[in-house]
Amino acid sequence: MLNGLFAIMPRPVMGASLLFAACFILINGLQTITSRMLDARRTLVIGLAMSTGLAVEFFPDLVRDMPVAVQPIMTSSLVVGTITALLLNLLFRLGQRVRASLIVEPASPDALTKVAEFFDARGRSWGARRDVIERASFGVSQAIETIHDICGPLAAVRIDARFDEFNLDVTISYQGDLIELPERRPSDKEIIESPSGHNRLAGFMLRRNADRVTVSRNGRESVVHFHFDH
Repeated sequence: MLNGLFAIMPRPVMGASLLFAACFILINGLQTITSRMLDARRTLVIGLAMSTGLAVEFFPDLVRDMPVAVQPIMTSSLVVGTITALLLNLLFRLGQRVRASLIVEPASPDALTKVAEFFDARGRSWGARRDVIERASFGVSQAIETIHDICGPLAAVRIDARFDEFNLDVTISYQGDLIELPERRPSDKEIIESPSGHNRLAGFMLRRNADRVTVSRNGRESVVHFHFDH
């Protein structure tokens, strides 16, 4: 029945339906691409995959000269572009679990700038979602400020980030007291009257910003662990 429906469908209707579906596919693809932060390597993967797919449409004579065995594959621009992207991803080993570290001095005037630049550069290298990287950068910056308020200008703070296609984990290690992470927002009176009120507010914001936050002790070091779903 469905085949018969397509057989009797007028050509103008078929053309409009195809154009409508193609527009949605194109927009969804562009949204997927633009949702990720791209460096030169990932831009090259996308550019070459699209170029090889378009080359099949622009130069059909090249496909006719290829061996008969590969012609069914090479005649489809979608298949050629997809295969190119998969091979380049395999070549560049994209999507593997990667790690990066940064050491900053909380009292340094450019500490927060270094944190923002670190996450921006790593996010582009990893091809991570921009919103997740911005949340991680904001959370770590807030943690650095809170550590400085609690501990003062003590030893440097170490930031370790681990990323795969599904998770972003950030660990902050420092020497000093643990950051308090209250589940309830402190009241305005508590913030104003309590000496630690603004630190408790910062801890509450840290808990709300990430998908999961934990604090622990590792010997003489305090550790703050952020987890972000990707």
